[in-house]
Amino acid sequence: MKGVEVKMTYHVDSDMNPMGGDADLGQEGEGVLDERDFYCGPIRFQDGVHGGDTSKRNGWELEELLEACLMRLAFFQKSKFKCDENADAAECIVNAIVHLNARTAKRTAQGIEGTMKTGESSN
Repeated sequence: MKGVEVKMTYHVDSDMNPMGGDADLGQEGEGVLDERDFYCGPIRFQDGVHGGDTSKRNGWELEELLEACLMRLAFFQKSKFKCDENADAAECIVNAIVHLNARTAKRTAQGIEGTMKTGESSN
């Protein structure tokens, strides 16, 4: 990202399972004003499972961030900034969402969605 240093922090549990994490768009989690004079603070990722219980939500899911990016590109496509590259990027994001939703469906079918268990992989 132009003008902003992104620092990724990954959290793991005692078994080294991926938990939450932060994409810190500033310094030491405080956020900064970049050259465009807007606040860039941390993006907090979901830490642990919530099993659909919204009271256990504590961060963003990957699919939610991708949806936000997709909506931003759709906004651009309805403006004078419409271009093939935006359309291509949006298509890639949709493809990523499709794959993540397929992963969720497979984990649901295996009875392990909402847990830290691993299932059978097709790879």
